[in-house]
Amino acid sequence: MIRSDNIDSRPISRPLDEDSLHEAVELWGLLRQQCPDANDLDLCFSVARANGWDLVETSHLLSHVALLDVSSRRVQADANYRRIRAARLASIHSRIEAALQGERRLDFHAYRVEVIPWVGRVPDDNLDEPVAPGRVVFSWGPDFLSEVVEDPTWLDVALIANEAIEETEAEFQDLEGVSDTSRTTGDGVPIYELQMPPPAQEASPAG
Repeated sequence: MIRSDNIDSRPISRPLDEDSLHEAVELWGLLRQQCPDANDLDLCFSVARANGWDLVETSHLLSHVALLDVSSRRVQADANYRRIRAARLASIHSRIEAALQGERRLDFHAYRVEVIPWVGRVPDDNLDEPVAPGRVVFSWGPDFLSEVVEDPTWLDVALIANEAIEETEAEFQDLEGVSDTSRTTGDGVPIYELQMPPPAQEASPAG
């Protein structure tokens, strides 16, 4: 007579190979969906016990799950970055368009940057922040000089840059910022240069 207490109730160990590891990870994923509050380590150990694996096989499963989790986080972070960046830029450009009389002819890249954990560096609206103190003018290439403005904000600069593009009949531009030229007008007003690719110059006729 065979006594039941002499029977080893542990599951027969399944060989660890590519197929068994793949199925174990799939099972771990299903358990994670069904038990979202469960600890990932506990789920891994449950899957390992179901396969009759010892410490070596379990460590392989843990390493594989960790790599899968990191990869999943990176994919999610990349998706979050693209979504948040697009939404932030759309909000900035909507404010610029609301203040314009006509069509927006630039993309605003002079924004402040915010670092969000697990997302990255994304645009942060700085349109209300001052750019330069007092009375200043803005130039773009040799053919554009703005009217004098006082204590301009980045929104003011975006509108002036849009005006510069319209007046010079230039293509769509990226506004990256402004730079102090260390020059002044005849009235002593500081001149700041708009940081956009310089407007294309018409070639002079050969002769």
